[in-house]
Amino acid sequence: MVRKLIQILLVITCIGLYGCKKEDPAETAVKAFLDAMHEGNYEGMVSEADAEISLLLENTYSTDTLLENYPDEELRQAFEEYRTKAIFSQCQSYTIKSKEKDKDTNQTVFQIEVIQLDLDGMDTSYTLDDYADDHKDEFHDAEKLPEEEYQLFLMKSALDYGSALIGKASEEKKTITVSGTITVTGNSDGTYEVTNYSLNSD
Repeated sequence: MVRKLIQILLVITCIGLYGCKKEDPAETAVKAFLDAMHEGNYEGMVSEADAEISLLLENTYSTDTLLENYPDEELRQAFEEYRTKAIFSQCQSYTIKSKEKDKDTNQTVFQIEVIQLDLDGMDTSYTLDDYADDHKDEFHDAEKLPEEEYQLFLMKSALDYGSALIGKASEEKKTITVSGTITVTGNSDGTYEVTNYSLNSD
């Protein structure tokens, strides 16, 4: 009886091992890229992308690139906190709708659907002037600062306003659904990387 039970368990185990479909490594790369976006993880997105996409991300989100003339540690921290929220706002969730592989180029194009926070809709209902009115005492006091400090204040305020927009859109569940494509290319060493990312704009 015990021997028969062991045989049944072995059969079940073998079915489990061989019946599980191995995930496509190209799809794994797409999910890693989109998961990093959902987490607001800038470095994670860069690690899944090719040189061209990485450079685009760097020009958009790199702290060193954007703040090279502002060696202010508090500003850098504010920007990095905002960056996490901004990236996350672009991917609340995602769905891979389909994929098409080209064996000749070792590329796979994935059709995706992404749910984003509707920040464009929010900035018409909560404008920068509204934000300034909510912080009028801070803006009034800042006008007395030396020019360099005043410019730092304005930059921090812009980041804070962006974070406020993201927060309000999230609280009010203001989202839009956007479709697009991600192309993944296989390398000769067996690794895969995102080589194109495009969302359809209205």
